[in-house]
Amino acid sequence: MDDVVLSNYFSMSGKTSSPVSLVPCVSEVQLHSDQGFQYTSRAYFNLTKSYHILPSMSRRGSCYDNAMSENFFSILKSECINRQKIYTFHEAKQLIDDYIWFYNNECIQLKTKLTPLEKRCQFS
Repeated sequence: MDDVVLSNYFSMSGKTSSPVSLVPCVSEVQLHSDQGFQYTSRAYFNLTKSYHILPSMSRRGSCYDNAMSENFFSILKSECINRQKIYTFHEAKQLIDDYIWFYNNECIQLKTKLTPLEKRCQFS
């Protein structure tokens, strides 16, 4: 699992159209997870720290801590993943990378009339 997470992080940071390379206001990478044993271990914490990734997880018994993440993954599944047949890991990775870029850079939110990236840049 660590290899998948890190390979996605490295491919994102090297992608010419990624928010990281386009906008300097994105200053930290957070990795949100549940409280599974692999994510609460000291080894996992040290691994994320060594790559300057801030681990994030919800409190036990609180469904509202990760509501934004849960909402995003629900949208990702309904608008992207469930609409296509995916045959390989590479196809899935490319589809998800493209959708995340679209969501952050082009998808204007009804409430704010801004893309998520524009909204985050207001606070940096």
